[in-house]
Amino acid sequence: MENQKQVDERIKELIIQAAKGASPPDLAEIGVKLSGYYALLGEEFQNLIVFQADRWLELRKDAKSDKMADRLWDATDEGKRSNVLRFKLKYLERVMAQINRRLRVAEGESFNRF
Repeated sequence: MENQKQVDERIKELIIQAAKGASPPDLAEIGVKLSGYYALLGEEFQNLIVFQADRWLELRKDAKSDKMADRLWDATDEGKRSNVLRFKLKYLERVMAQINRRLRVAEGESFNRF
């Protein structure tokens, strides 16, 4: 299993490869690989959200408000990781959507529709 730094580097490599104008078959393969990484990161994010549900209640006991409990959660290592994962998942969604758009355009071009 790859460690987190290796996963991040591999994702960056795939995004750069797609941005440099990969062929449609390569784009499709990149999309599949990014979807796999998206699933792995999504599972980790899900586990953190489940953990947050229990931990947040503990934090809320010491906080004066829900907002303060949220800030205390964000300051934990798990809270920081959760925020990082949220952003990674969001940009992977955007990249995969653009790859799909480029594939649809390439398909249309192959039938002289554009």
